[in-house]
Amino acid sequence: MGSRLAQHQGPCLGFVIMPDLVHALIWFPETWQLSPFMNKWKELTSKSLKTVLHRGFQSDWSQIDSTEPIWQARDYGFNIGSRAKVEEKRDDRHINPVRAGVGGTSQGPAVEFRSLVP
Repeated sequence: MGSRLAQHQGPCLGFVIMPDLVHALIWFPETWQLSPFMNKWKELTSKSLKTVLHRGFQSDWSQIDSTEPIWQARDYGFNIGSRAKVEEKRDDRHINPVRAGVGGTSQGPAVEFRSLVP
């Protein structure tokens, strides 16, 4: 994600990866940049994930139709207009793995919501 963001001059304010979805807070100078970024990112990560699954998890991969897409056809962008809303969304995404029962406890997540901003 980092190299794609650098090409589009967009910092990632944070992201979390869950078993069935990815949440990312990404900022771009121009609103039109999100769709091309997501399309290319999905293309590249789909190829990478399929290669990893095929090489490292043969028994699981054999049960998956390799023509099926990894990601949904579209993404669900949400425009954020204030720092308070950024912090609200960041905190909400941070606790998502706990709510879903895939990591952490009520005291906090097992994996931190990461940022790609230096």
